[in-house]
Amino acid sequence: MSGLLPLLFALAIIETSLSVNQAPLPWRSWALVFGISLPVWMAVCEGVARLLSRVRDRRWLERWDMAAHVLMLGWLSFICYGLGWTRRVEIFYTPALLPWLVMLIAHWWCMAISVRSLGTSPWSRHGMVMHQLRFGMMPMVVVLPLFDACNYLTLRSGLQPWFIDHVGLQVTMIIGSLALSLSVLVLLPSLLVRLWRAQPIGPGEMRDLLAQCCERMGVGVAGIRVWPTDGGRVYNAAVIGVLSRIRYVLFTDDLLKDFPRAQVVAVLGHELGHARHRHLLIYLVFAIATLLTSFLLAGPATALIGHLPGMHAVSPSVQKGIATILLLAVKWRLIFGYLSRACERQADLAGAELCGDDSSMQTALRSVAHLSGQSEDAPSWRHYTIAERVAFLDRVAQDPWLAERHHRVVGVIGFMLILIVLALAAILGSMTLSGVPIADA
Repeated sequence: MSGLLPLLFALAIIETSLSVNQAPLPWRSWALVFGISLPVWMAVCEGVARLLSRVRDRRWLERWDMAAHVLMLGWLSFICYGLGWTRRVEIFYTPALLPWLVMLIAHWWCMAISVRSLGTSPWSRHGMVMHQLRFGMMPMVVVLPLFDACNYLTLRSGLQPWFIDHVGLQVTMIIGSLALSLSVLVLLPSLLVRLWRAQPIGPGEMRDLLAQCCERMGVGVAGIRVWPTDGGRVYNAAVIGVLSRIRYVLFTDDLLKDFPRAQVVAVLGHELGHARHRHLLIYLVFAIATLLTSFLLAGPATALIGHLPGMHAVSPSVQKGIATILLLAVKWRLIFGYLSRACERQADLAGAELCGDDSSMQTALRSVAHLSGQSEDAPSWRHYTIAERVAFLDRVAQDPWLAERHHRVVGVIGFMLILIVLALAAILGSMTLSGVPIADA
């Protein structure tokens, strides 16, 4: 399971459990709860990991990973809704999320032996944990403390209460979220490059070739860097940063070392395709749309959950949490999943264009699957399978009009997202001016 969805679900649990009126446990009781939970979870994870290391089947490992995330979110729900954990740490998301993160680290620590048994990557326990923290959770580690600090300072300075009194709570939350998002867009790329210990590619033919490719694609970058993946083998690349002055293209050291030059160029073209087609901006507009939609749909969705059989015995905060998680699943797992797959397919077309042929892009995709030990039919909610991506490039080679049609589809999606954001902003603004309580809409 991708780290994005569990993180969103965990934040939803924390946010909706803030309204629980139950008195939180004293700190001594919390020490007992965590002191029992962590060893029990470690024992479960270690036992399952050792069993899976004998089975040596990636499919079972993926199923356990998903089941583990469900169990950890269930445990977080218990301590937040049932024991009042979020009431104990009040409005600060970072400490509220810390118990879940510790359980997640325990899961990664134990899972390393199962991954190592597959023979595809010699992960050490420490290496697995550091890799997941650095590349999976690092943005969260940066953003959440920044959000908590801004929230605390605006409360202490009186700025947040002033905005709430003059424009309302919901509008204040929207303004704050947009301001934080823009700050993250500007600051995060440079921070991640440093935190990931990414270094510029040394002088030579490879650096010159990649720089020339950026010029050919017409995409400005602040640098092309390589990041180390200590403890295991990782074949990946990424582009971070919306603006050219703070945009970086990153390659793992394993990819640069083990991929032929033509395949490296294909991967670079794929990443530059994300930048050229402004996919990061499209994702940002989608995130804004989901934020605005939540204000309109949270009330009706919670009311609908409350009418389900047996829900009369469930507290309103839990009903709200269920509704919020279901909305997140629909918006991110289904809608964003489709959007992401469309953008990844458009980036594949850019990689093939940069190489001048489809075969190098196809071979690069197959190499990622082969060297990572994954099947070409392995599903992913954010990407089409490798087999489907290769087959699409085959169809484009036979009928180039398919590529043009796909570019138009993604363009229409981006345009529609902008219209949706404007429409939602107009609706919320009208409701605010009319005095309609948005939370009850």
